[in-house]
Amino acid sequence: AQYRASRERAVLVLASNHPSLESLLAVQEGRMTACVYRDPGQAPNVQVIDMKDCAREASGGTVLSPPLREGIREALRQNALSILYLNRKGFASVLHCGDCGAMPQCDVCSVALTFFRRDNHVRCHYCGRTKPVPEHCPRCQSLKLEPVGSGTERIEEAVRRMFPQARVARVDGETIRRPVDARAFNRLLAAGELDVVIGTQMLFRLGLQGRAAFVALPDADAGLHVPDFRSAERMYHALRDAADLARPGCAGGRLLIQTRFADHHAIMALVSGDEGVFVKQEQAFRQMLQYPPWTCLIRLDVSGTLEPLVAQAAGRWATLLRAQVAGIEKVNRGASTDAPLVSESVGQRLVSNPVVVLGPSPAPHAMARGRYCWQILVKSSSLDAGREIAVRTREELERGSRRGGLRYDIDVDPVSMA
Repeated sequence: AQYRASRERAVLVLASNHPSLESLLAVQEGRMTACVYRDPGQAPNVQVIDMKDCAREASGGTVLSPPLREGIREALRQNALSILYLNRKGFASVLHCGDCGAMPQCDVCSVALTFFRRDNHVRCHYCGRTKPVPEHCPRCQSLKLEPVGSGTERIEEAVRRMFPQARVARVDGETIRRPVDARAFNRLLAAGELDVVIGTQMLFRLGLQGRAAFVALPDADAGLHVPDFRSAERMYHALRDAADLARPGCAGGRLLIQTRFADHHAIMALVSGDEGVFVKQEQAFRQMLQYPPWTCLIRLDVSGTLEPLVAQAAGRWATLLRAQVAGIEKVNRGASTDAPLVSESVGQRLVSNPVVVLGPSPAPHAMARGRYCWQILVKSSSLDAGREIAVRTREELERGSRRGGLRYDIDVDPVSMA
């Protein structure tokens, strides 16, 4: 869109409830103009609960602290709506063996299976395969398989047990599968027949903004442990979305955040009402580690059905990339002392734009849908230069053996690292 607007000499308008750090940096540098319509006076009163202090007081095997339970109780007294946001479906994240520590995993993906108590099965969130709940540990045959971690199903069960008089609904991919399900939920809400709503990010798409007297995030930093440099940014966006579900503070709206990182800059920014607290610290981290928006990032994926061949192919790709970078640097050193040797080549563009190759290493999920995956990251201050090197080396690799179903993928400016 930016390229087309430039060619057509048109005005480019980017609309988002959460401008990215890339867009915010462009505003700071004068390359974009920000039009902000968020009213800080509409923010709820924010309370932060450090779960390191409340873990022993949490109830029902969940992360429902006493202040959270009291918040629901107070909203029930006022006949007002409470919303609990947790972006994890199912009853528990994993089943954990109390004897050997093993967790049942998907047969074709390197991820633990999520436990769904209501349907009495475990499911892989990557390939969708389901299995009956195992009766014993697959490694040591122990019968001590225990659910660990809380999902929306477990929170719903705990809330129903603690507040039997409350009318509770759960909003996630299991309960809202079709538009008719969403319409039925909205009818109940409009009729005032719901007291507590528990849900995932689907909550943000159902027009609940400004409706709840009490909003709580039982595990606010759950997404912070994802191996992705954008995890803190996504956490901050989720906090902002959850805050928008609550009434303004002047109308009694409350937001309760349960976290083990009470001093995290995303949480401190929300409490202070100053987005700059988050942006300044996160930009400093990104700049120090040379991640976007301070560099262009390209993710290279090598996948196949035979792990040794995948690892070997990833190593060869990294070697080719480093050889290309070394050759370009050598040409540039010669070009800087003698007459220019190249004019429009990628080498000339990299005189002041070095390329850094990281990896290879197994992907965050080393196997998905029966295919092993390794990753390489290419950092470059020139997107064209990094992309040209990636494409050129992939062409050389693809002329080689295809044994093991090898596939080479290039993701320019990846949205997710997983």
